[in-house]
Amino acid sequence: SEHGPMAGHVKANQVYFGRGSIQLSWNYNYIRASVALTGAPQTFCQRPDLVATNEEYAWGAGLFYWMENVKNDKTCHQSVLLNGEFGETLDNINGGLECPADDHGWHGKAIILRLNRYCRAATALNVRNLLSLEGCMDMEKRMRQCLGDGTCRDCYAWEEQFMELDDEENDNSAVDDGNGNGGKKKNKDKDKDK
Repeated sequence: SEHGPMAGHVKANQVYFGRGSIQLSWNYNYIRASVALTGAPQTFCQRPDLVATNEEYAWGAGLFYWMENVKNDKTCHQSVLLNGEFGETLDNINGGLECPADDHGWHGKAIILRLNRYCRAATALNVRNLLSLEGCMDMEKRMRQCLGDGTCRDCYAWEEQFMELDDEENDNSAVDDGNGNGGKKKNKDKDKDK
């Protein structure tokens, strides 16, 4: 519209915000997905809402991104299969927006939503152990934090898995033995064999 409160704004169906099963965004990703799914780069650029309104394109764009987008020499698919990593997939998809996983602003809240959704999906699939979150800086810390403050209620079934990680980090932390040997690692597993 040329007049009124929306003057100068682009219509929603003409921008490249997140659409589809993995929220495809940015024009270059729409171009890549369009070529993969329709054979033509202009299809999704001219009609980006197809990714939101056509089930085949919505799921196809998500699968395309999961299987083809490379970050740190891996796709999301490779991160899960080769490294057992969910954190790396988050870094691939949202990069610096959520990795490091701080607790500030909109993305801080989005991280909690994402962790709860991941746990709900894992519950529905009867998963015993969640994949590692290590590949997204501070994500395991955020998981422990939200388990502790009750905001990750859907993840309680895996609380022990993440609290054990916290215990291991504390047991392997640098300590001063009082003899000027500060910085030595305390490792309870090493002492078990003695």
